[in-house]
Amino acid sequence: METQKPLTPGTVDGKLSRVDWVALIGGLFITSLIFKIGNFGFIPALIIGFGAYWITKKIAILLLEKKNIPVAPKTTASSSIKKKPQLRKTTLLFIAIVTFCGILYLLLTSAQSITTQSTDKSIENSQVDGNLYRNTKYKFRIKFPEGWEIKQGDGPSIVQKAVSGNHSLSIGVKAMDVGNSYTIKDILTIDELKMSIVDSMQKQYPDIKVLNYGETKIDNIPAYWIKYSMSYSAMNVTFKAVNTQYQVLKGDNYYFITAGSTADEFDSVERDFVKSVSSFVFEDY
Repeated sequence: METQKPLTPGTVDGKLSRVDWVALIGGLFITSLIFKIGNFGFIPALIIGFGAYWITKKIAILLLEKKNIPVAPKTTASSSIKKKPQLRKTTLLFIAIVTFCGILYLLLTSAQSITTQSTDKSIENSQVDGNLYRNTKYKFRIKFPEGWEIKQGDGPSIVQKAVSGNHSLSIGVKAMDVGNSYTIKDILTIDELKMSIVDSMQKQYPDIKVLNYGETKIDNIPAYWIKYSMSYSAMNVTFKAVNTQYQVLKGDNYYFITAGSTADEFDSVERDFVKSVSSFVFEDY
């Protein structure tokens, strides 16, 4: 008569028993549910994974014992021979749980859904005093270059701009549901920003070329900047333009400041652009 094989871990030449499989699958399921209601780092994820596995395993063993199904192997003289397969099985379990927690953590942190809202461009939000512009909705102020004409923004996300001849400096805001604790460096890298700008503009401006880019700070908050050139056509006239765009994330608002001019005039006005961007201050105190 064939005896029933015990269901405890490591009883079949180091292979996973049914208890192990139940604990592993159940533990991973519990871990995934926990991740759906919270954002955790990798170490907490690892602890949660092991904890869920252990709890599920204990429950499985209790249920099997209640049904009088053997869950512990009998001690035999050959038990010492099985230590090596048992160690191999434990190692496989460890690798499986660590791998799952790592993949789950990466997927859930990188695939966070970021929702955007339309920019509120109401005139009531804007205050202009000389060359000082203040936005009470998005809580910032900036000093445009002296003598420039300040106008309402003409793009869907541009709240205000200042122009002088071929020079322009605009402020754009995009409301994003990302959480108050993030900076732009938590959302994307500077290289990813460069690629996204080129990819999004290349169809309209095939000759777009990145001239320089880097990291900086705006009002002591991490920011990125990218300088690029492109050909621009208007009224049957085509000219080469150079722009520098600064991007910074503050709370749930994504701010971008774009300074541009013709390629042959940009150098002469770049100092004014930098001075103006340096005056940008958040007023959410």
